[in-house]
Amino acid sequence: MAKRIDKVAKAAHIKRNTEGTSNEISFSVLDAAKNSLEGEGNQHPFGTISLFTLPGKRKAVSTPTKDEGLALTQREMPRSSSRAQRKFERKQRRAEQRKASEGMRGSHRAREPRSLSAEVASRKRARKRGRLIVSFALVMILLAVAGGLTWWGAGVYQAQQTYKGVLSGAISELSETDELLAEIDEVVVDLSNGEVTSLSLDDMVAVQKQIGEEKSSRIEELDAAEETINQVAIKSSSETSDSPDSKASDAITARRQMLTSGSALIDDVVGVLQAKEETMKGWQLILAADGLAREAAQFASSATIGDMQSSTEKSQQAIESFSKAKTAMQNAEQLFAQLDLSGYLNYIDKRLEAQGYAIESNNALINRDTQTATEQNDAYNKAEQQAGELAQALPEDPTELLETAFSEKTTSSREMYENARSQAQSADAFIRDYLGTFNK
Repeated sequence: MAKRIDKVAKAAHIKRNTEGTSNEISFSVLDAAKNSLEGEGNQHPFGTISLFTLPGKRKAVSTPTKDEGLALTQREMPRSSSRAQRKFERKQRRAEQRKASEGMRGSHRAREPRSLSAEVASRKRARKRGRLIVSFALVMILLAVAGGLTWWGAGVYQAQQTYKGVLSGAISELSETDELLAEIDEVVVDLSNGEVTSLSLDDMVAVQKQIGEEKSSRIEELDAAEETINQVAIKSSSETSDSPDSKASDAITARRQMLTSGSALIDDVVGVLQAKEETMKGWQLILAADGLAREAAQFASSATIGDMQSSTEKSQQAIESFSKAKTAMQNAEQLFAQLDLSGYLNYIDKRLEAQGYAIESNNALINRDTQTATEQNDAYNKAEQQAGELAQALPEDPTELLETAFSEKTTSSREMYENARSQAQSADAFIRDYLGTFNK
């Protein structure tokens, strides 16, 4: 029986540390083996049958639980079991090594713990590599941006140079009108600083002639410059009012307005100066006629026939001078439509009337017609009195009327010219700053 139990124990491969494994055997088998080794339990009580001598098929022995298992000590374990245990441990170590190797090849490798200094050095190297990669990427990006900006800047610079060249050419065409405008502007400045009647008629006629000869060609030059500016504006697609081509267009418009209003102003200056000449001519004739009338009155104070005849002769000369004065005054009004010399004309008419009465009175005295002479003399005195009243309303200097008339006539054109000149100066200053130099 003991040999049988020995065989069963060997067949069971009892090993150490097999608690809870498939190598565990039932609690009853271990007890039987233990009793056999210690010499206990060789005799079964009467009426009982040994576990290992049951006839027929063996009953399946259930695997004991963890608490039911019994671990053998090293001293109690047979040699065959010790060898099996070592073999099992070797297999287990190889399995663990394979598992560790597979874990190292996986995405989540188990790392051996490193020292603090090694970890810090590793992280520093990682950060340095990161900074180098970022720096390289930034350098490449900056180089690409710089290259793009250089290419774009070269294109913009070339376009700007072309733009400036065309604009400069247009300004050169535009500046051709400045010589003529300078002559007009000088007259305007003189008008601002003094009276129009102080200007020289010959000088103004010369300017008027120059305008007549050059105005049409200067307008054509402005039109050509404007066409060029419009082409530049189309290419630049500029819509702002402060762009160079817009300012150049303003300069062209201003110069065209200066030529138009300036030429009209010069015409008015020439007209008023011509009217001045006729007015002053008439005024001198009035003064001469007045002297002759006074001489006639002195001769008429004598009762002799000779003095009466001399008085009549002087009155006739006075009438002739007054008539010429009237013609001159009328011519002045025609030369400058805004000039009103009606006061002088009414005065002349009354003096002419008085001289007619004086001649009739002299003739009556020569014919010894005292009554008629007295009536004509009374009419003469009345006409002279009325003429004196009209003279009180006349200005001491006829040029005052000329200044007033010129100011009323040219107020609009002078304002337009001044505004256009201011606009041209502003536009020229902008273009001069843009181009660096402005061709004049």
